[in-house]
Amino acid sequence: MIYHYCAIDSVIPIIQSKALWMSDITKMNDPLEYSLGFTQLESVFSDIFPEHVNWLKYRNTMNSNMILSTSFSKQPDVLSQWRAYSSDGGGIAVGFCEKDILSINQYTKAEAVNYNENSIREIARELIVNHPYNKSSFAMKGFNTTDLNLANKLSELATFYKSDFYEEEQEIRIVRPLNTHAIIETIKRPQEVIDDTKVNYRNSQYGLIPYVNLYFTNNETIAIKEIIIGPKSNFSKIDLEFLLAYNGLHNVEIKKSKGSYH
Repeated sequence: MIYHYCAIDSVIPIIQSKALWMSDITKMNDPLEYSLGFTQLESVFSDIFPEHVNWLKYRNTMNSNMILSTSFSKQPDVLSQWRAYSSDGGGIAVGFCEKDILSINQYTKAEAVNYNENSIREIARELIVNHPYNKSSFAMKGFNTTDLNLANKLSELATFYKSDFYEEEQEIRIVRPLNTHAIIETIKRPQEVIDDTKVNYRNSQYGLIPYVNLYFTNNETIAIKEIIIGPKSNFSKIDLEFLLAYNGLHNVEIKKSKGSYH
């Protein structure tokens, strides 16, 4: 089970839309999202192939894709999470079956965030050292599948890495790439379907943020399994049961947080 902590104002929209938002990973509360990890990878790569660092920068996934992400926690009832992400304990934490969410949403991947700098560098070094290298490797032009696979694996490492400052969050991250060029072309030629994802936008303190829906139900599966009412929440169990039932969400366990504080 993975848990998404929700602020008071987001509870009803989430239940009614049966979806969470997957937002641009570079516009989160951590200003070093992705870039911190990629800096580590670039450092390791330059130790092994210093003459090809520009190739790695060129093949950075971010140059052609936007990475969209939704954050969850392994922990269902944690004080720091209530305070930071759930209206200081006034909201709820929603428990989902990770496997079900991934089955409902195409192109998504879930993984625990790595907070260990040495670990990400060791994994990257192993990938790079074991990469089959020859005189045609890392060409700036052309399409070398083996090289591109390495670039994608390294970019993925950066996607699931954060500073150990955030380690207490125990984050599970669900991500998906969004090809920005394809989306633009779809807008230019609406009669052609290039990507089936509807991109929306919202304002925030981090700027204009593109997002897509991460659905937690379809005709066959309901991924939401549990709701924990925050320690300072005024939501009642019966009201949440009605809200869920009215929106076709059944067999969801509802319970109160074990904590209390002012």
